[in-house]
Amino acid sequence: ETTRLEQAVIGDVVNLAARLCSLDTGREIVFCSATRLALQEVSAGVAVRLPDQVIKGKKQTVEVFALSPELYRE
Repeated sequence: ETTRLEQAVIGDVVNLAARLCSLDTGREIVFCSATRLALQEVSAGVAVRLPDQVIKGKKQTVEVFALSPELYRE
């Protein structure tokens, strides 16, 4: 007999992350202000501010950031 477990992650944060993934250009790692704050605790200057985005399901625009280009190579 086989037992199959299904797991799912749901909620506002997951939805926002999925929407931000759709903004990805293939050259950047895109994230919101909550992630920027967490990264800033580890290392200052890791994020570059991008233009605020209108995100489906959000009433206000969302602050969007990307990793600084100096942190990754071509």
